Amino acid sequence: MRKLFTILALSLILTGCASSGLIPAGKISLGEGHGMMTQGSWSDVTYAERRYTRAVQVLSRDGPLLNQIILVRGLDAGKGLLRPADRTQPVPIFRADQTGREQVELVVETLSELGYRQVRFAQLRPASFGPDKAIRFDLTARTEDGLNLSGIAQAARVKGELYLVIFIAPSEHYFPTLKAEVEAMMNSAH
Repeated sequence: MRKLFTILALSLILTGCASSGLIPAGKISLGEGHGMMTQGSWSDVTYAERRYTRAVQVLSRDGPLLNQIILVRGLDAGKGLLRPADRTQPVPIFRADQTGREQVELVVETLSELGYRQVRFAQLRPASFGPDKAIRFDLTARTEDGLNLSGIAQAARVKGELYLVIFIAPSEHYFPTLKAEVEAMMNSAH
């Protein structure tokens, strides 16, 4: 029985690893003809959080607990980044008429719903998503265990759909190490 349990556990681990795809440096699609350039390889770790909707893809360089980029590809109005934990619990929803600040609040509420604590934003500034206007902002948060996190995010509404790039990582080492690379990715988004 113990041997069977070990085999099943290993199978689950290997299945999880198999669903993580390597994304090489180069152009990554954001859907509907939109994309951005990556400078290094990233792994698709979307499987690690089952609550995301189909509009979301999660990338990581070192594992989702150490760093992650949350890509939202053309989220339609009336939809959210997350599936409800249960039918009675609403999730933050994107509205086509949201202002830039409301898009920022959508990101903060979504990260809070994922279990991050004390999620705060700062330094809202203009950015671009190809020819369209976007907003970029900094994030801070904490894990349930008290680890300090830093982040940077960019939101753009294009033809009534929301495109997001959210990078979050521990404030020590991982965030400062990858920040410039992620900002270059955001700058290339179109």
